[in-house]
Amino acid sequence: MCDVNPVKEEVENFNTKKLKKTVTEEKNILPSNKDIDQEKAEQQRQQQGK
Repeated sequence: MCDVNPVKEEVENFNTKKLKKTVTEEKNILPSNKDIDQEKAEQQRQQQGK
């Protein structure tokens, strides 16, 4: 059996300087308090309509 693992060899020889720099933009996907209040009001209206 061969002790050389080609994947391991590729990882060890990988040149990280070839990678491009990226800028990460974080997004806030949480609803605002206004959105939460509107949703609660809508749910209450639906409950009353039943």
